[in-house]
Amino acid sequence: MWIKASGRQFADAFDDDIMVPVALEELRRRRGINASSRRSGYCGSIVCYPGHVIFPGPGGVAAPDAPTGASIRPAGGPDRPPALLVLPGRGMVLHRSTSLSADAMALCLADVVARIPGDSKTAAPEPRGGVRIDELGGGEIPPVARGSGGLVVNRLALGVDIGTSGVRAAVLDEAGDFVGSAATKFTSIGGHPSAPATWRRATEATLAALGREVDLARIGAFAVDGASGTMVAIGADDEPIGPARMYDQPCDDIAVLDRIAAVAPEGSPALGRTSALARVLTLQTRPGVWKVVHQADWIAGVLGGRFDQSDENNALKTGYDPILRAWPDWIERAGAELGKLPTVHPPGARIASVGAGARKIGLPAMVMVCAGTTDGCASFLATGASETGDAVTALGSTLVIKLLSDTPIQAADYGVYSHRLGDRWLVGGASNTGSKVIEALFPGDFDALTAALRPEAPTGLHFYPLMRLGERFPIHDPRLEPRLAPRPLERERFFPAVLEGIGEVEALAYRRLRELGAPPLKSVRSIGGGGANAAWAKIRQGLIGAPFLPASSQEACVGAARLARRGWGFG
Repeated sequence: MWIKASGRQFADAFDDDIMVPVALEELRRRRGINASSRRSGYCGSIVCYPGHVIFPGPGGVAAPDAPTGASIRPAGGPDRPPALLVLPGRGMVLHRSTSLSADAMALCLADVVARIPGDSKTAAPEPRGGVRIDELGGGEIPPVARGSGGLVVNRLALGVDIGTSGVRAAVLDEAGDFVGSAATKFTSIGGHPSAPATWRRATEATLAALGREVDLARIGAFAVDGASGTMVAIGADDEPIGPARMYDQPCDDIAVLDRIAAVAPEGSPALGRTSALARVLTLQTRPGVWKVVHQADWIAGVLGGRFDQSDENNALKTGYDPILRAWPDWIERAGAELGKLPTVHPPGARIASVGAGARKIGLPAMVMVCAGTTDGCASFLATGASETGDAVTALGSTLVIKLLSDTPIQAADYGVYSHRLGDRWLVGGASNTGSKVIEALFPGDFDALTAALRPEAPTGLHFYPLMRLGERFPIHDPRLEPRLAPRPLERERFFPAVLEGIGEVEALAYRRLRELGAPPLKSVRSIGGGGANAAWAKIRQGLIGAPFLPASSQEACVGAARLARRGWGFG
């Protein structure tokens, strides 16, 4: 069982500590820790059971049934909090300073205790130095599932993507290889795509379907990605209060926008009519609101039981400062109630354990919930891009550029901002050109016209394909006119000229990022419908002059699974 350590429950030293998932819910019933060790307050340094020995170390404490800060005796002395805190019958907490190896040892202990027969005997001999040894179990350990490599352990990582049309989930193994996936369209279950209840039902249906393909009992960690800027107001019962405010819903309250503009730093992603912070200022006033959270936060809460946790990527457009790694003071001056905003973690950080919502569909109690990310960042991670200078071009309805950098870039005039990924940054921007221009100019003819492409024979027309006036990146000009003339009479020549034009915009975008301080372009991976067009890729590569590499995956859920894998310690 997962328990969040806080000052209300334990010593102040445990404030904001992260839970490690352990299956000790039946600890007291199975007499996993005997009464004498509970009275002494020490968990002990050695745990023995048939055929195995675990060495958790001397820093463990077995707390009383209703622990308070004053009732815990730190094993390391008055100034050193315990590394391990066991709550008989409830679970275990690890201090935030413990290593991954300590986490693994705690998981091993949990795995053992969960399998000890209820009628097993316990003993507590006194070892040298007076440190108690708890011998757990005196009989046979029940058989457990075994795979080709021996004992089956929880080493699969799950990623869940809440998209605009449905929910997708993917599972990776500890090596990062694909194991299985499932998906549910919102239309298949009814309900509105912007309703949180629809997201929840689609998530539950997706995981149920995934469970028919993958053994969910082997999941060790999961993360959720969602639409950047989609916000949900929730009450004290964690249920939504009123409808969600979607990422593309503009704020029409000029007073709210003016309050933000008056205090926000230049270039803040929280500025503008589609500001997520503007949605917070609107939603927080609804009666009974406890928190205003992002879409991914709420679904992670549905599964993990913690609805007040978020990640640095989703929080960016809400005003979060990824350099200071804190909610800045200015958002409070803009009118945001800081107490109604979630606690923010680095993407992939461990934040909770699964709750009843996940366990009822087969996820084990030991699963870590890891901080998620936005759909855009998850799509980047899915491709396999991981080195500084690696870039991803998304050729969807618009052209979106993202590049992995060792320094952040903020250039409001170009719509360029930076998402933090560990110690590096995902920088990029979006152009108004893209596949929607192609669809408007060549409805239904894309495949036939692609067959006639000759990448080795450029048209030289240098178009700038736009649907209407205005461009932000890589050229900042709200009055920029589309350039689609002189228009060839032959569609077979007009079509490649438009593709070349979009490719030239893409090449200019990468040059602009370099001018703004990004590292040299090392490679490009392509996602989106246009990314699969091999002939167009040859045109684009000739214009950009960098190696084009295949994307490992185009599914955002795979990127979320990669985050979970890192949080689990295998990334």
